[in-house]
Amino acid sequence: MAIQNIKKELDLIPDRPGVYIFRNRSGRVIYVGKAVSLPNRLRSYFQPGGLSERIRKMTEEAARLEYIITDTEAEALVLECNLIKENRPKYNIQLKDDKSYPYIRVTAEEFPRVMMTRNLVRDGSRYFGPYPNVGAVKETMDFLRKLFSFRTCSERKLAPRSRTCLNGQIKQCMGPCVGNVSLEKYQEMIEQLVLFLEGRTNEVEKRLSQQMKDAAERLDFEEAARLRNQLDAVNKLHEQQRVAQATGPDQDFLAVGSYLDDVCVVILRARGGNVVAKEHYFLTGAEGLPEGEVLSSFIKRYYHRGREIPSAILTSAQVDEADLLTS
Repeated sequence: MAIQNIKKELDLIPDRPGVYIFRNRSGRVIYVGKAVSLPNRLRSYFQPGGLSERIRKMTEEAARLEYIITDTEAEALVLECNLIKENRPKYNIQLKDDKSYPYIRVTAEEFPRVMMTRNLVRDGSRYFGPYPNVGAVKETMDFLRKLFSFRTCSERKLAPRSRTCLNGQIKQCMGPCVGNVSLEKYQEMIEQLVLFLEGRTNEVEKRLSQQMKDAAERLDFEEAARLRNQLDAVNKLHEQQRVAQATGPDQDFLAVGSYLDDVCVVILRARGGNVVAKEHYFLTGAEGLPEGEVLSSFIKRYYHRGREIPSAILTSAQVDEADLLTS
């Protein structure tokens, strides 16, 4: 079985959550999986008699193993979904969870709306996520509405009217449709909300903590408990997905690794903020050279072959940009 040839690599794999990728002899991705513990999960493929017919066929075809370490199992789940959608591996026919994960969207309108969505549209909106915990996103949207009072109505409903809607009456909308708030003040509120979603939540946390204190002092324990639950939802929301940034630019991440006499450059390709592919290349004649020199030489060869050049290339070591420009 070809997969037995990579069994010796398992001792080198960190005991961390992540995604693993099996490729066939031609380099095509044939299976993508996720794991809480990469080595423990991968060892299961070497247990006799414990594999389904589909996975047994996959192991017979597999010729190479790759893996990507993540910070959390949630990140591994999102990355697995992205890689499966990008590569469509033949042995991932039945996806374990083929849903789109939710984002929080801040529209680019004059009076922006904030909403949950599962679709990313390049219309100038700002997106935050994706978030595997749908329940936490819904709870936090409720919290954001009460804290920032943004509008949720359509442009048609925003047209000038004589009285505010129900959300305005219960103080969950600032009421731009009836002139209760200026454009400047409303946009300032949206920028504060964006800062919160970016993780700079000190001011928000201060306000929430003060509200909890005030509720406790007036012996309104039900309200204090409600505010506590909102804070819990914020904590869940901000287990941020560093794997999928949603609105990030197209980027390539390059790093050099070495083991004994082998030198390898690994590339993670992110498109539209989502990690969609991993590539690696073993180099000859690079033993003992500084990482920056290795990367500089590799970049010149890799991108000068008609490959797509992303808007940003991030490297694990300093690269002489002048050297790249004159090549």
